[in-house]
Amino acid sequence: MACWALISGEDSVDRATCALSAAERLTGLGLSVGGFIQRRDVDAEGRKGYTLVRLGGLGQAAETAPLAVPGTPPPGPDEGPSCSMTFDPAAFATAARWAAEDAEAGADLLVFGGVSRLEVSGHGHYAALSAALARSESGGPAVLFCARASLLPRVLDRLGLEDEPLAAIELPAGGGSPAGPGTFERLVADLSAGCGRRAAV
Repeated sequence: MACWALISGEDSVDRATCALSAAERLTGLGLSVGGFIQRRDVDAEGRKGYTLVRLGGLGQAAETAPLAVPGTPPPGPDEGPSCSMTFDPAAFATAARWAAEDAEAGADLLVFGGVSRLEVSGHGHYAALSAALARSESGGPAVLFCARASLLPRVLDRLGLEDEPLAAIELPAGGGSPAGPGTFERLVADLSAGCGRRAAV
């Protein structure tokens, strides 16, 4: 079975911040974390775009790649008419390469910082995420991905994930700290324990 973990919530900035904080904490505990987050950018007119930021080597200059820029996308299967951004197909290939390289280098955990309607439709990071989950079934790194809470049932169905996650947290709308069993500290502890056990096998 796949070894996976989840950060869900409605705000992409909150999800990315949580993933980056978890990566920093786990790196400090001696685990190797690879993959990427998706950083939201806002231009002078208040329009959103996204940049991929590679994890690993935290504290050093991170590799980045532009993922999406404001603008009307061309018609096609990847972007629906309501999308206000244009995605760079090369960025998805870059993210896939980063994940594969980090797995090959012995990462304990791979982070996929953005799973959305694109992935539900079989595009975007879907192929790379599916490959990473398949690797996790045979001793590869565990996989932590971030997804919008309202899309979660469709995401899990598309990825064929029926087993319980190694760790999970749902971030509240409007920011703030989650309470109860899904706290950030619990997320880090569960990831540390789970990835540590796998690394020792």
